Amino acid sequence: MSVFVYDRILDEQDICNFKKEIARLQQHVNNDDCIRLYGLRNFGKTSILKNLIGHQWTKDVNNIFIYSDFYNVRSLEDISLELSLALNRAMPRHGQLLDFIKIPPFDLTLENIGRLNKEGKLRFLLVFDEFQEIAKIPKAEAKLRGALQDLAANIPVVISGSKYHLLHKMFDVPKAPFHQWGFTIELNYIDYEAYTKYINSRLSQSDKEIDFETSVYIQDRLHRIPESINKICEFIRIDPSIKKIDRTIVDKKILEFVDISRSNYGTILSNFTPKENKVLTSIAKQGKSYNITGSQFLNLTDLSKSGVHAIINRFLDQSVVYRFEDGEHQAYYQIADPLLEVFLTHYR
Repeated sequence: MSVFVYDRILDEQDICNFKKEIARLQQHVNNDDCIRLYGLRNFGKTSILKNLIGHQWTKDVNNIFIYSDFYNVRSLEDISLELSLALNRAMPRHGQLLDFIKIPPFDLTLENIGRLNKEGKLRFLLVFDEFQEIAKIPKAEAKLRGALQDLAANIPVVISGSKYHLLHKMFDVPKAPFHQWGFTIELNYIDYEAYTKYINSRLSQSDKEIDFETSVYIQDRLHRIPESINKICEFIRIDPSIKKIDRTIVDKKILEFVDISRSNYGTILSNFTPKENKVLTSIAKQGKSYNITGSQFLNLTDLSKSGVHAIINRFLDQSVVYRFEDGEHQAYYQIADPLLEVFLTHYR
């Protein structure tokens, strides 16, 4: 059994840190507030929402936790279906299964939730995960904003998302339907010392230990993404030949992990065009690409400025690439999956 958990929803004991953020989130939920939760993919947002906040909420038998995942919605009908399914998943606990002859529009479902809440027998907590996907659907933002605005003030709502460029347009741009909506909580990088303690608490089960400097190295090599760090730490933990963990061991085990996963990464890259693969490989080999329209990057990709921009925008929408700003507010692009970056660097 893995002691570093990945590729699944985490239980409370498997979530490293975020104690302050979780406490704030819980307090806002208890206050019946509207909250927007930001964090990169694989940072544990869904685990926190389902296994901590949702679990705490449903300790009261009359409380209903409705979790909707909008990651794959592509139309207003998809939103309605996902919300209806989420409501149905939540209600059997109370001996009720809603029978839909026809899937109702999501605004009507929210209206019905409001009506059930008003009757006073049940209380609802609404969570909309990967909310930024509705930005690609015409009229979805305005319609959903209107429906949420009509809900009773004692129904807490959490909107969660991972794609900052889309969330920025939805929440930070004046005249956007969700401008200045809700309290903001952000899951940033886990503190190096906290993660080192977490890693060692689990490595100790196999009589292994990592020093602080090496721990920082592995965290930085893997872009400080918890999911990727946990994968490699588990790969190191289960190797009986490893006694002392240093940078050489870290580099070796990362390459071994990527090597045995080559077919998976090949499958991922087969979904991209040759031009997209060129851009992706160029970003990977630069590590951080600061000037994607500069002559050096364009020469690597053999594309025009407009061609690179179009591909980068698609990658951002698909969470294949992230856009960051450094301490000097200079923008750069980086591969979202650090292990895919390693694959591209060594095998392309």
